[in-house]
Amino acid sequence: MMNDSISLSEISDLRMANAMRGALPEADRGSRRALTSGALDMLAAGRMERLHHLPDEALPGLRALEENDVVLLARGGLRAVAYAGPPGVVVPFSPLIVLRVADQGRADPRYVAAILNLPSTRARAEAQMQGTSIPMLGRKEIAAMKIPLPPIARQRLIVEVVDLQAREAALLQDLSRARSRLLAALCAAD
Repeated sequence: MMNDSISLSEISDLRMANAMRGALPEADRGSRRALTSGALDMLAAGRMERLHHLPDEALPGLRALEENDVVLLARGGLRAVAYAGPPGVVVPFSPLIVLRVADQGRADPRYVAAILNLPSTRARAEAQMQGTSIPMLGRKEIAAMKIPLPPIARQRLIVEVVDLQAREAALLQDLSRARSRLLAALCAAD
C-alpha cells in the first residue's frame, strides 16, 4: 500500500553546493574532485576518477559529498543522481543542490533520485521553473516538491527495477552497435 506523498524537506536537508567565483581551480593531484553540473553524467556512471582534481589550498571550508547524498541539477531541467562513492572525495559546485536524506530507514536516497528522474516528476518541476534564458527551480520549490513514500522494501524494489531498466538500455545500445559493426564487416567482405 502506498503512503501519502511527502515533501522533500520532510525527509531531507537541502543545501546549495559550494559556490566559487570564476573558473574552478585545477590541480595535477589532490585528494578531492570537483563536481560541476556538466559532469553530473560522470558521477551517475560512477566515473569519479574523470572529475578534475582540486588543489589542496582550495579544500578548506568546502563541503564534500557523503555516501547516499542526492545531487540535483534544477536548472534547464531536473536531474538527480544518488552519490554512491566514498565520503569526502567529491566536492559539488553551484548550481547543484544536495539533498541529505535524514532517515535512510524511511527513505532510500536512490529511490528519491529515481522518483525525481521520472518523466512525470520532471514535467511537474519544469512547469514550475522560472527564468528566461535558463529556467530553474529554487531551493524553496525543491523543498516543497512532493514524492510518494512507500515502505522501504518497496522503495528498494523500485530502485532495482530502475537499475535493471538502465542495464537493459545499455545492453540494447551495445547490441545495436555490434549489429552495425557486423553488417559493415559483411558488406566490406564482398
